[in-house]
Amino acid sequence: DFLRPFAMRKQVDKGFLEYQTDEVQQVLSEPFIAEKSRKVFEYYVHSYKANKVKKGTVGPHDFALSFNHVHGVFEKTESFDPNFGVKKLMESFCNITCDSDLLPQEHPNNQNSEMIFDEFLDLILRCARAKKWPGNSPEEALRSYLVDEIFYKTAKIMPGKL
Repeated sequence: DFLRPFAMRKQVDKGFLEYQTDEVQQVLSEPFIAEKSRKVFEYYVHSYKANKVKKGTVGPHDFALSFNHVHGVFEKTESFDPNFGVKKLMESFCNITCDSDLLPQEHPNNQNSEMIFDEFLDLILRCARAKKWPGNSPEEALRSYLVDEIFYKTAKIMPGKL
């Protein structure tokens, strides 16, 4: 019952409603986008430095990103800018996961809140919209942000694998 207010807020959140549209889901189901998005997600899940340090706690069989993972993704891809900083990233993460006790930095306490693949894609859409990424519609902004920002910068980090 204590989660009901969070769930209700999520259901009417503009970002959540944009992510649920048929047009956005159609973009995400395109073979190129779907395959590359999954590879990016899995790469960042498995490459997070804590996975190598805390054996048995966080490991190679994980299938979710903590806030620390997501923070690392944005640092590696140099995606923070004046319009979208750590605080906005944390707010978006909290809105999606219905978590409210995260710290706006990489911190051991943030390891408990996790985001699955679909939530990660929702986060990417929200980032594109918050950064006012070019596109006349949410689906155009999402496609452009994924291809021109996330895929491009991740390919620089893991050449030949994406």
